[in-house]
Amino acid sequence: MSFKQIETMEDVKNLIESLTPSALKQLSEKRRRHTKAEMKAMSPIDRLELRKTQNRVCSANLLHRKKEKTAENLEKINNLELKLAEIRGKNRFFENSGIFEKLKFQIFEEIEQENSGKKQEFEEKINNLKIEIAGITSRYQQEPQNKSTLAAQKCRKNLSLKIAEMEFSGICLEIELQKELKLEAELKKSINFDGKIDDEEKSPLEQILNMAEIQINCEKI
Repeated sequence: MSFKQIETMEDVKNLIESLTPSALKQLSEKRRRHTKAEMKAMSPIDRLELRKTQNRVCSANLLHRKKEKTAENLEKINNLELKLAEIRGKNRFFENSGIFEKLKFQIFEEIEQENSGKKQEFEEKINNLKIEIAGITSRYQQEPQNKSTLAAQKCRKNLSLKIAEMEFSGICLEIELQKELKLEAELKKSINFDGKIDDEEKSPLEQILNMAEIQINCEKI
């Protein structure tokens, strides 16, 4: 695949699609350690080819690990989005209550400040990767003799960027979920929620919360 063909993450995905465990096993067999005697018996050309093969194996293994990491992050993001949608749906039944906006502002602001450093760290990491990719692109134009090496470097950096962006999305979702969970807990405290109280004895807010939980449970069925 040429340098221009790996400009998008879809191209990168296609590039590593063939990196199956069986393919990696075959490559690994070629990367076994050679004895000093074997290395000495090789011609300079054979030793050079051996090093190239070993480098290709290392690159293939790295790409495969990043492919697995991408899949793990995607699953994590999907699970977080489902949990967040569920708890947010219950909390929004109280949007028209006077206590809702007050609690929401207080809790969300507090948790956002607590996690600002974590988000900033990932933002800087993503920005640095983008700068590195831009640098590789510039070098590609200036060093035609190194096109193959630079293309491989850009492929790896693009994958690292995709993983970093997915991890950042996961962090943001975790923070939002933390906000909603704390908001739910404080809403329940404010209305003295107790699931064992009969409907007739519950306040209007308690009945609304109970109805919200029933509705969400029904949607899951």
